[in-house]
Amino acid sequence: MTLTSSGGITDTGAHTISGSSLQVSAANGVGSASAPLLTAVSSLQVTNSTSGDVAVSNTGDLTVSDIGTLGYGLSQQAFTGSVYLNSSGALTVSAPVQVSGTTGNVALNAGTGISVDGAVSVPTGGTVGLLTSTGDITQSAPITATYASAAATTGNVTLNNESNNIGTVAISAGGTSGIDFESGIAFSVGNVGGIGGSIPALSGMSATGVSSGYAIQMQTANGFRAITIGATVDGGSADVLINSSAQILQSTGGQINANALSLVSAADVGSSSTPLLVNTSLLNASSSGGVYVTNNGPALGIGSITASNGVVLYSSGTMTLAPCKLH
Repeated sequence: MTLTSSGGITDTGAHTISGSSLQVSAANGVGSASAPLLTAVSSLQVTNSTSGDVAVSNTGDLTVSDIGTLGYGLSQQAFTGSVYLNSSGALTVSAPVQVSGTTGNVALNAGTGISVDGAVSVPTGGTVGLLTSTGDITQSAPITATYASAAATTGNVTLNNESNNIGTVAISAGGTSGIDFESGIAFSVGNVGGIGGSIPALSGMSATGVSSGYAIQMQTANGFRAITIGATVDGGSADVLINSSAQILQSTGGQINANALSLVSAADVGSSSTPLLVNTSLLNASSSGGVYVTNNGPALGIGSITASNGVVLYSSGTMTLAPCKLH
């Protein structure tokens, strides 16, 4: 099925478009954040050329795909415009979703999981928000965004494509495999604001920090790319691994909470003036620079610490150094 308009495409009567596939092309928007185009299709492709948002809410599983062999699954070309996709089932991005104007965001909201298998990109300053009620959030293709948030209420978040180009991230996961995140550029753990609109649960895309009741792993790809802790990284009673190809930096409002914390860096961990703030029972660190850590928990055990430029540790409670290795 194909819908083409030289203006906008709207639905004022809450009608649902049903079929196996739907290809939509418009100049002035497809649906709106407050009144999305209602569909019940398995495959979708959208082009919007001039103005307005793209907002689609689908019943059932949905795949964003290159139906018309255009080189993308969804292209938002408006000077200012965002993308809002909601699926009551699983949402799979199998072809690129791209916002090519000067400003715009992408919000993907699913009922049973999100798979990013086609690149998702927004302009500088834009946000990509991923939210699923059940199921996991995974990727095999990169995300390019100044800000990105991912929330899997009962599932896991695996966003570990080394070509991710994400500046600030906020993630939460309720699944037993926790969180695995990697960026190809330096990134901060921080606050990612919400993406507007009334498609169900979009307000849940506003997030701060990284949290999971299970293991958390975050890293930067090869190169000199720092990780900055600007909000809480909360592993609860689970373990946390931070692996940076440059420094691991402390910023205002950040702290790492973990049962066991492992820090790996190609430069300093914290600094003499701004140590890394943690709350952990066991600390392991390997740094090509120095290691400067302050523990705010009741007891700190030291495992193995290797550093080229010195080690400065402080604990508000007891500190157990044996058995340990300080190099």
